[in-house]
Amino acid sequence: MKRLLSTFLFSLSGIIVLLFFLYSLMWYLVAKQTQKQIDALWQNAANSGVQISGEKPIVGGYPSPPTIHFEGKILDSQGIEWTIPSFELLGFFVPGQVLYAELPKGATISGEDLPEKKINITAAALRVRLPEDLPMSLREESIKEWQKNNGSIAIEWISLVAPPLGFDGNGTIGLDEKLQISADIPLQIKGVDVLIANLTERKIITGKEALMVQGLAQVLNEKDPETGEPIMNANLSIQKRGVFIGPMRIATLQQIVWPWEKAAQSSPSP
Repeated sequence: MKRLLSTFLFSLSGIIVLLFFLYSLMWYLVAKQTQKQIDALWQNAANSGVQISGEKPIVGGYPSPPTIHFEGKILDSQGIEWTIPSFELLGFFVPGQVLYAELPKGATISGEDLPEKKINITAAALRVRLPEDLPMSLREESIKEWQKNNGSIAIEWISLVAPPLGFDGNGTIGLDEKLQISADIPLQIKGVDVLIANLTERKIITGKEALMVQGLAQVLNEKDPETGEPIMNANLSIQKRGVFIGPMRIATLQQIVWPWEKAAQSSPSP
């Protein structure tokens, strides 16, 4: 009996060691591939006219799921600057897995075309599930084939707080026919009534304009069944690099310049 128990424990120990070895090997391979993607993203950003101040993230976190940390500033070619005290990304960047991203200390977006030239985000979090057919490289054939097959990434939930507004929703994100970001994300927006009251009090909107906006908000607002707080349902979409909430365009995205496009631009003409 003791011999049988010893054999069982020895076999169990061997299985545990083997599983740990396989996990470590998988972790290393995934981390190595993810680091390659980060390096390519950094290079692509520079090619697209995006300036990043801050150290390039290094994949870490072993033996927990791979973790990426970034802090710094990002300035795009349109003059929009993101100040990011802390960005965290957790998860295995492989098809079928879940990634969790967070701005635990919020972020500040500044630019001449923004309301009051600045937007303060106090908190933001995102969870996405990578599709089984997601390309694991930035090769032209892989990306174009994925887009042609209507590939998309599921946003299981997204939450963002930019006082007095709060946004919660879920949806999908993918690429359009020009390989630029496209998205469809139904949102619940809280705090619209507070925002309108603030704008009216500060006389940013006045007279008939204020009455019209307040009336529209009353028509569109619903009640949160749990808190009774007014909420507005709206759709966040990204089309042809434009960011829309409902029919209203609120921003324009930086154009994505893929590695093969940059290579073609820099190649000498025959």
